[in-house]
Amino acid sequence: MRGRAPAGEPARRARTKTRTSALAGALALAVSVGLAGCAKPAAVSASDIEQVTYAQYQALPDFDTTPRTTTDRADIEAFAAILDEYGKSGDVSDQGDQCSGSRSTTVDYAMTDGSAHHIEVGGCNPGDFGRAVDELVSRWRSR
Repeated sequence: MRGRAPAGEPARRARTKTRTSALAGALALAVSVGLAGCAKPAAVSASDIEQVTYAQYQALPDFDTTPRTTTDRADIEAFAAILDEYGKSGDVSDQGDQCSGSRSTTVDYAMTDGSAHHIEVGGCNPGDFGRAVDELVSRWRSR
């Protein structure tokens, strides 16, 4: 038998609905803030990089390990594009397995704000980022 709701029941239901809506809103905010933490790091803009100093090392006779510096904007843009593509900034190490004949590449880049960062990649199986940096520096060295 259906009867009328007890006195105060509609008000209790309204309060419960309001609490549920507030809880759902808070949960949605927490999830969106949490997902923001998963976002790709801020890209390094080529315009923020002043110069790039690079060198490669390999256990070969007469292998030229002389560090070189570039301030060429096209070089810096190519380097910044790799940082952006792989979501890297700051100091980075991407070392693969060490094996005979492997090459190591170092890159130091100076920012217009005065900060400097170091990247070291190499080994026989570096990650995709390491391979991209190694290939770029190899092209620069061959000029």
